[in-house]
Amino acid sequence: MTIVLSFGGGSQSSALLALILQDKIERPDYVIFSDTGSEMPHTYAFIEDKVKPACELAKLEFVTVTSEKGALYLAYSDRDALPIVGSKLCTSEWKRRPILRYIKERLGYGPNERAPPDSVTQWLGISTDERSRVSKASPLWIPTAYPLLERHLSRDDCHRINEEFWGMKPLKSSCFMCPYQPVKDWQYLRLNEPALFQLAKDMEIRAIERTGHGFFNDNTFTLNRLDFNKTLDDWSGIKSTSCDSGNGCFL
Repeated sequence: MTIVLSFGGGSQSSALLALILQDKIERPDYVIFSDTGSEMPHTYAFIEDKVKPACELAKLEFVTVTSEKGALYLAYSDRDALPIVGSKLCTSEWKRRPILRYIKERLGYGPNERAPPDSVTQWLGISTDERSRVSKASPLWIPTAYPLLERHLSRDDCHRINEEFWGMKPLKSSCFMCPYQPVKDWQYLRLNEPALFQLAKDMEIRAIERTGHGFFNDNTFTLNRLDFNKTLDDWSGIKSTSCDSGNGCFL
């Protein structure tokens, strides 16, 4: 049985990896990160500065896979389109499929072959306050296990584990132009990653011209029209998702 840890770079999967590196949970055969080419810079920095060196020191293989379609934001930008809340395209094509392809190749199976379900188990970092994600998380033929749930660990527990092991709490992992992020995350992007914020604004302008739809449910609100001097209460008219831990995708 091959055990694979799917690593997203956020709090839960980082805490799970920390427990593994401390020998508090059995070691998987390797750790796999599916890079959409559109992750937040702080996620890339955390992986390069903290995660990869720790795995290398522990002799735990860390694998990065990518989609054959290239960077996620380019796939949308080239079509003057945006990711849509409720669509599974981002998850299926830029997260699950690259992972499945790599695992099957590594097990010696071709792209059109199905490996026996007892040949591999995927671990996902889902904590007790995210139980609703479990029903959406198991991709195709790979059985999935949830070590954090099995140990009754919450998001707060993950924060504590991360601070003790990594010396920090990893910021939320997501794509910079994710439609699930609430306004406060757009504010963070505007203040901390202005070039990416501008790129997202340009994508939205072209998408509205072609499709009539922007990042929000009401085009009265767009990234160009938002008044970022307002408080969060002043933005109550914007119906956006509350995604603090990757609830929009399976990692």
